[in-house]
Amino acid sequence: MRKILMITLVLMAILVFPSFQSKFHGTQPAKAKYVFLLIGDGMGINQVYLANEYQKQIGGQELSILSLPHFGLMTTSTVDPGVITDSGAGGTAIACGEKTKSGVIGMDSSKTRNLVSVAEVMQNKKYPIGIITSVGINHATPASFFGHRAHRGMYDDLVKDMTASGFEYFAGGGVITNNKLNPDSARKVLINDIVTSGYTLVANQNQKALIKNAAKVFVCDTSVYGTSDALYNVMDPKKAQFTLSEMLQMGIDKLFNKNGFFFMLEGGKIDWSSHSNDAMAMIHEVIDFDNAIKVALDFYKKYPNETLIIITADHETGGLGWGYRETKYYNYSYKLAQQKLSVDALIDSLKTKDAQESKVFVKNYTGIELPEEVLSKGDYAYSAAFAVDAINKMAGIGWTTGSHTGTPVGVYAIGAGAEKFAKRIDNTDIKPFILQSLAK
Repeated sequence: MRKILMITLVLMAILVFPSFQSKFHGTQPAKAKYVFLLIGDGMGINQVYLANEYQKQIGGQELSILSLPHFGLMTTSTVDPGVITDSGAGGTAIACGEKTKSGVIGMDSSKTRNLVSVAEVMQNKKYPIGIITSVGINHATPASFFGHRAHRGMYDDLVKDMTASGFEYFAGGGVITNNKLNPDSARKVLINDIVTSGYTLVANQNQKALIKNAAKVFVCDTSVYGTSDALYNVMDPKKAQFTLSEMLQMGIDKLFNKNGFFFMLEGGKIDWSSHSNDAMAMIHEVIDFDNAIKVALDFYKKYPNETLIIITADHETGGLGWGYRETKYYNYSYKLAQQKLSVDALIDSLKTKDAQESKVFVKNYTGIELPEEVLSKGDYAYSAAFAVDAINKMAGIGWTTGSHTGTPVGVYAIGAGAEKFAKRIDNTDIKPFILQSLAK
């Protein structure tokens, strides 16, 4: 009997000791203090893999996003069954963990109740907050993390929400205004309102030193007026003062502390170029977004047990597909490189040119010979779109729409709590999964 009792006690000790050890000797699951939520607006799985294939075909490096060990699929629908989301509802679902109607920012579907974003929850837990985008800071996706408005088009009011949030770090291409009669002057007024509310404006590289001693910062490239309040297309000759990766690194340098932080960074022009069915511009924007991912991964390497990185999209745009009937089973992504300007820049350049000048210009910058029936229309937007579409087809790339699609998007994650994202999830799962992963 004594022998049986001793064996029983030994077995119990073997079973209990590992859990005892786990509780008191540091083998519990790691908890996140530093959280990066990176959103490629409109970035479906095909956008990621086409950009990666292009890199491979031209001898470049594989995208960093594909190095993340945890992968899942995320559904993106709105509160209304069968309705394909816009960035307002999509961004709100990601930020706030609740579905709403298209166009709504940070409110429920009745437009009567404010929702609370993951950024606002973390702010209440004393985490400093950074919001970064390549488009207007009060555009739908970034606004979903600080705004509460019945419609995404309430741009001037969303600036008020931005300043009221008290988030420590904002960075973007500019601010959007509702004033269509004199937008440049109106934007200057909005920026002045942001400054007078307590934010230090950093408008160019020479002003970066201001960040160190500022209580709150707004990095805003004021040189991009006239470009829809967004940073310039990466592939075009004009260069913005700041890239996404620079804005993220400046934010990390500003907000780093031993207790943690939260960053939401959006690659907004992946969506814009996909709306235009401009594969080459889209690829450049994905690569630029991936450069920001590298910055987050470099930080993760220093603090692997305390950092969580999640990368996803609010929706897919364009219905991008690999495969065009005329190229059969071949994809020639490298052929996209003959396009030297985005479709937006082509359109801007052709506005002042006659038919013959347009023909020469398009040939020089795309390699495409515009046929007379295209030139005879006298439509510079049509001419630019024709050339870009021809290049896409040569490369073996097709698009189904100029709008959003309901295709599930990828979720890529690494770090403390990353395993939660490695399955089929919904956009409303992002917020609770982040909060469940936090150290406090």
